[in-house]
This record gives sequence, structure tokens and C-alpha cells, in this order.
Amino acid sequence: MNKIGQVSNDELFDLKEEIKENKDEWLETFQKYDDPDVDIQDVWG
Repeated sequence: MNKIGQVSNDELFDLKEEIKENKDEWLETFQKYDDPDVDIQDVWG
């Protein structure tokens, strides 16, 4: 998207930083979501 001008360099940089900062939390959430023993309200609640 950046190469074709749909996303600016600043937006791309911000996206990369957000991914770096939140990746571990997101992965933990995904693991909980996939665990049948975890109540879904504990994941998204």
C-alpha cells in the first residue's frame, strides 16, 4: 500500500510501531481465544 501511495511513510511507521508494541498482548489474546477451557468473556470482556 505504501509503494502505490495509499499509505504514507508516517502511517506505515506508526503501524509498524503499533505492531511491535502490541504483538505479545495480541498473541496472548489469540491463544486464550483458541483455548476451549477459557470463557470467551474473559477474552473479550
